[in-house]
Amino acid sequence: LLSNAFKFVRNEGKVHVKTGFYSKDNNEYVYVSVIDNGIGIPPEELSDIFNQFFVGKNKPGNGTGLGLALLKHLIGIHKGWVDVKSVPNSDTNFTVFFPVDNSVYEKSDFKLIDDYSLNNINKPKIGNTEIKEDIVQKDLSLTVLIVEDDIDMLDYLCENVRDYYNIIKSSNGKDAMKILHSSNVDIIITDIMMPEVDGFELAQRINENKSLKHIPIIMLTALNEEYNMQKSLELGVDAFITKPFSIEMLLLKINNILKSREVLRSKIFGSIEIDSSSLAFNEKEFIAKILDILRENYTDCDFGVSELVSRLYLSHSLVYKKVKQITGKTIQEFINSYRLKHANDLLQKDKISVKEVAYKVGFSDPKYFSVSFKKKYGVSPSSLIKSM
Repeated sequence: LLSNAFKFVRNEGKVHVKTGFYSKDNNEYVYVSVIDNGIGIPPEELSDIFNQFFVGKNKPGNGTGLGLALLKHLIGIHKGWVDVKSVPNSDTNFTVFFPVDNSVYEKSDFKLIDDYSLNNINKPKIGNTEIKEDIVQKDLSLTVLIVEDDIDMLDYLCENVRDYYNIIKSSNGKDAMKILHSSNVDIIITDIMMPEVDGFELAQRINENKSLKHIPIIMLTALNEEYNMQKSLELGVDAFITKPFSIEMLLLKINNILKSREVLRSKIFGSIEIDSSSLAFNEKEFIAKILDILRENYTDCDFGVSELVSRLYLSHSLVYKKVKQITGKTIQEFINSYRLKHANDLLQKDKISVKEVAYKVGFSDPKYFSVSFKKKYGVSPSSLIKSM
């Protein structure tokens, strides 16, 4: 309340804080009033100011509309309430009331401080973010990078998403790029309007970076304009969400995008020839290049990880990181899966020995080929031949 008062008050304006006691229905309350003589609140907005994401027309700066919603939620937890009176261009008075007598509370409202660590106390969440597990699957092994310069919004997003995914947070695009180069991130949620590096520039930098362009991006904005949506799509952004939005919708977006990546991974290993148009925008160039190289060299027993990496003109660590994040496999596992799929087709189409098939698909050791084949398909190549 004090922070808002100082934002709205004019130069040489005044902010007052008053406290006292108040009686209602035989109950005693303590009140705290914050009064300023700033620009005030229009009468038609008074019924909406405690709603999530509501931003009044007189709101200075890039407000999120979360502060007063959180205030009302916190006061409600303490069995209190908040009143507001405002005369535009005259004065605004916010008063919060708290009960003095602890008899208004239930036993379940209290926790003994010795029973748990202060570090484990979660910040309260606004609204209901409970989602059925069969709709949004919790997976703390997946990391979401949230980039937002407004602290209230950043905290709001982190507190509600962290129940489902591992969270890394950043307050601007410049710091986000540093995080992306040092951490494995599975998906990015970013605001558009930020200082130094905004959401558009961040998306462009990611899209131009060969080691990062496979990471999906969800763009958040309060600007529901066709230009912003079109520019986001041009930059390879996977989803565009306009504020206000529900946490449920955001979680579903994250879940669906990550699920589509799993489907993509299955497709990669379910087919030898992959139509690049079926790949997600940010992966197709990288994966198509690998498939082209494998198609030309997989029959060569001397062709392995080092040879593939050298033909990509990238560092081994970079190729390993990208292949692992996109396919869920190591580079060697990716190469072997490609060769084994060809071997499976050969065994089912041609009358050919296991040893010949092994050599034809680039395995120099027929025994290792047989072990790898059985591990992938659940049946040895010799048994597969006998069943044909």
